[in-house]
Amino acid sequence: MESNQNRNIEMDRENFKAVCNFVRDTESKAKTTENTPEGFDAIMGEFGDKAREMLENMSSDTDLREKVIELEQAADSVLRFAKENSDVPQSLQTQIKEAHDKVREVKTKIVH
Repeated sequence: MESNQNRNIEMDRENFKAVCNFVRDTESKAKTTENTPEGFDAIMGEFGDKAREMLENMSSDTDLREKVIELEQAADSVLRFAKENSDVPQSLQTQIKEAHDKVREVKTKIVH
């Protein structure tokens, strides 16, 4: 039974790495988008930073749980900001929403 649990944790880690890379791709897209509202770069940068921290600090299950919660909080903030500011292009809002949803999905698997 324990080996199945360990396998599931490893699968979750691999899924989470893919999600973190998607977040980083979203951050890169945001950096190249012109005329975004004031404060957007900072909040998007925090989201990307949290994803980088996740990739660098997945050494224990406790760290993973704590970091995924922090990443979801950053995802919530950037999604809320994007929705509230019409200056964020629709294509970028869509990618931010997708990143947010991917983070939430992985968080649900890891935390619950």
